[in-house]
Amino acid sequence: MHAQVLISEVSASKGFLDEMNQSADWIELFNAGESAINLNGYGISDDVNDWNSWVFPDIEIESGQRMLVLASGNNKPYRAVNWEFAASETDSWQYITPTSNPSSNWTALDFDDSNWEIGNGGFGYGDNDDGTDLGQVTSVYLRKTFWMNDLSNLGYMAFSMDYDDGFIAYLNGTEISRSETMEGVLAQFSSLANTDSEALLYSGGIPDTKLWDADDLASMLVPGENVIAIQVHNVSNTSSDLSARP
Repeated sequence: MHAQVLISEVSASKGFLDEMNQSADWIELFNAGESAINLNGYGISDDVNDWNSWVFPDIEIESGQRMLVLASGNNKPYRAVNWEFAASETDSWQYITPTSNPSSNWTALDFDDSNWEIGNGGFGYGDNDDGTDLGQVTSVYLRKTFWMNDLSNLGYMAFSMDYDDGFIAYLNGTEISRSETMEGVLAQFSSLANTDSEALLYSGGIPDTKLWDADDLASMLVPGENVIAIQVHNVSNTSSDLSARP
C-alpha cells in the first residue's frame, strides 16, 4: 500500500525566506491520493526516536496539492489567508510641508490635523508619478487614520515605503520604520537625509517591505481608530525630486 501523503522534496540549505524574512530548511509534502486528507495529528521529525516532535494542527491538504513545511522552530503558519490594506499610497492623506516643527505629538492618534491639507498620494515632485505635486520642498509630513474592528485574527502586518530621499514612519505615535538614509538624523522639519536615495516604483522597481507578526502587533494597534504618520526628507534644499509613496 502506497502512502497518500508523500515527502516530495527536502532542502537543508536554508534557501527559503518566510514572511518574516527569516531563512529556514524546508520539507515539501504532496498529497498523491484521490481525496483530501486532514493532517491533524500527523507528526514530522528528524529524529527516528521521536517521530512526532512536531505535530500538525487541524489543516487539510487537497488531492494533488503540495504543502511547504518550514523547519524554523517557530510553530507558526506562514500562510496569509487574506491581506487587507489599512492604508494605500493613493488614498487621501492629511499632509503638511512644514516651515517649522509641528507639535511634538503630531504622530499620535489624538493629534488634531484638521488644519493640515488633504491630498491623494503619492506626494512629491520631479518624477511625474505624484498624486499630489508639492513643488520643491525639504520635507513633507503625512497622516492617515484607519479602522481595526478585530485584533484577534491578525497574522502579520507589512509596511512598504517608496521614497526619495529618507523617511521615518510611526504607528500610533511609535516609530516603526526608518530608512538607512535617516539613521542618526534628528527628526526636525529642516533635517536632511544622509545620502541620496532614488525612488523605485516609477521605474518599475519594488520597494523593501518590513514585516511584523501577531506577537508584535498586540502592543502597536488598538481596536477602533489607529493612525500611521510618516515624515519624508530630501537630501538637500535644492534637490530635483522628492517622493513619498507609502
